[in-house]
Amino acid sequence: MTLDSGLVRRIILTVCMAIYSAGFAEKIALFDIGTGKVKMQIVEEEEGSITSLACLRESTNIDVSYFLEHKKIGASGDKLLQTLAELKEMALSYGCTRYEAVATELFRQAEDGEEFARKITKTLQIQTRVITSKEEAVLAFWTVVREKGLDPQKVVVLDMGSGSFQFA
Repeated sequence: MTLDSGLVRRIILTVCMAIYSAGFAEKIALFDIGTGKVKMQIVEEEEGSITSLACLRESTNIDVSYFLEHKKIGASGDKLLQTLAELKEMALSYGCTRYEAVATELFRQAEDGEEFARKITKTLQIQTRVITSKEEAVLAFWTVVREKGLDPQKVVVLDMGSGSFQFA
């Protein structure tokens, strides 16, 4: 099984490890909200194995020119909310009971990024957290190390997105 190469894959491993250690299985929709794309990975953990059920990518529909001029997500955030709502509806059809999201560079740079993350959580019940560039790098690093079975002392990971990139 090949998982999506984006940040969602890193979040999957982190969340699924927590679920596994808690001793129960659950279907989870994980969202990576980037500058240009929203990625959703649906996973199920059962008896210690992680199964990817679906991976979807959609445009964030963010007005990048407005963002660059004003440093705000602004009204184009309504389109992002609609995209997330549609993805969540798809996740419901898989029986997901938990929804987690990380928001990256767009939210870090936008003056209203934290506020908009709270709006996603409140409006759609998708727990959304703006992560730092360092957290993004750490998630990328450990996902690659775990997924590929690499020695963490002998690997460098580059994570490239639409709005940022990290080395770890």
